Amino acid sequence: MGSLKVTLCAGAALVTAWCAPAAYTYAADGGAVSVSPSSPAPGTDVTLRVPDCTEKTAVAVSAAFESDVRLSVAAGDGVLVGSSQVRTSVRAGAYAVQVKCGEQARKGTITVRDER
Repeated sequence: MGSLKVTLCAGAALVTAWCAPAAYTYAADGGAVSVSPSSPAPGTDVTLRVPDCTEKTAVAVSAAFESDVRLSVAAGDGVLVGSSQVRTSVRAGAYAVQVKCGEQARKGTITVRDER
């Protein structure tokens, strides 16, 4: 029974380590921009979350998005949230995402998957 627990825990750790990088884009200042879903197809609606921003609003910009993403505080936790759509004409690949939180500029990437 003990080896089953070890196997299950090791599998869960492997899945977490493999999936976590896809869910977040890390900025140079240590902050993160989370994108959900983490690997969208063209035409997919996405939600961005930016924690620890000093402002109550911000804008996220990426060539992958139909338009700039307006972010605002959605709850008392101070996390900025906004939604957009991935352009239907965008090709699969990694695209830069830039968010300016007051004096901090956060940069990350969104990985658009092939729609097949």
